[in-house]
Amino acid sequence: MLGWVPRAAPWTHIDPRMLDFGASVASQLVWVPAAAALLWALGFRRRVVLASLFFTAAVPVMFVNTVYTWPKLLAAGMMVAALAVLVAAIRGRIPVSTGSVLGAALSVLGVLAHGGGAFVLPAVGVLWLVLIIRSPRRWRAVSAALGVAVVLYLPWALFQRLAYPPGDRLLKWHLAGVIPIDSRSFPEALVDSYSKLGWGAWLEGREANLSRAFDPGVLADLDFWVPAARSARQTLEFSATPPALAVGALILCAFLIAAVVGILRRRFDAELRWPVMIVLSMVGCILIWAIVMFLPGAAIVHQGSHTWIVVLLCVPFAWLASRSRVIATAAAVVQVAWAVVLYNSAPLSPASRLDRWALLLLVISAVLAVGAMMFRVRRPLMSQQPPVATT
Repeated sequence: MLGWVPRAAPWTHIDPRMLDFGASVASQLVWVPAAAALLWALGFRRRVVLASLFFTAAVPVMFVNTVYTWPKLLAAGMMVAALAVLVAAIRGRIPVSTGSVLGAALSVLGVLAHGGGAFVLPAVGVLWLVLIIRSPRRWRAVSAALGVAVVLYLPWALFQRLAYPPGDRLLKWHLAGVIPIDSRSFPEALVDSYSKLGWGAWLEGREANLSRAFDPGVLADLDFWVPAARSARQTLEFSATPPALAVGALILCAFLIAAVVGILRRRFDAELRWPVMIVLSMVGCILIWAIVMFLPGAAIVHQGSHTWIVVLLCVPFAWLASRSRVIATAAAVVQVAWAVVLYNSAPLSPASRLDRWALLLLVISAVLAVGAMMFRVRRPLMSQQPPVATT
């Protein structure tokens, strides 16, 4: 990206690739302000939001995908931001038209950043429909949102069709199981693949995908002092969703249990309604993802969306931190120790090949992301009191 840097510049001893790395890390950190916006839209206080961001950043899957700069977290940040603006608009904090247009724009950008963002569109779509239904000027909001979505996505669609046709290999690969390049259209490949697949094979494939997506082995391979166990654990967290959440998976279970108990006892906390709905929407997206992925066992973390990773980490922890500071602090300490012990000697590419300048850029990027978020937002996004009208 910055290979054009003139060699006569006094600071050319810095490899331009390191600047590329710093810019990539900064883009991956988009999830930080996006998650903060979502938590504020859900009504959590700033102290709780900051604690949740710290805990989420300490989970190994987040750190690995920050320094290994494929655009998974960039896409996740866009999709989380879309959820945030839609929730804020539904709850009356921002105008419906603003929420509708921003939600559509951020969703398209998230899908363009990484195709895995498409698996979050069901949750975004439901929120968008709720927002539109509540709007007295729904047709204006719909037309504006659709117009923005078309304008943003059309250049990429035309590029795929005209410059590098047909541009549907990933669709055929993940949804139809067709890996080699062929001349069939995606609908043709999809129909052909499912027509050759019997019900028994289809059910076995869905079972394999659901087992991978909801793998209960959260506490498997925790002998971190044994190199072989560390390697096995890293592989497990790269593949299965619950182990990837680490300590966050246990907090998520506690969060869901508390919600179910509250409903059964008819003492459900009204403040939990939106956090529970957002978390359940992510679980629903995981279910859809596991079902539509064609190949058995294909529902692995790096072939899905990191949107639900971010949401399932930060929202339940924010709930825990708002109720017990002591337990939340203990969980965060355990998580930090977990990450340090697991990855203290792991070769994280490309960070392991970079010198102090690249690491400095990494730190600066993180500080700027968190600092910008703290500077821009001084109070919870959702106020308990309605805004005061001015004349």
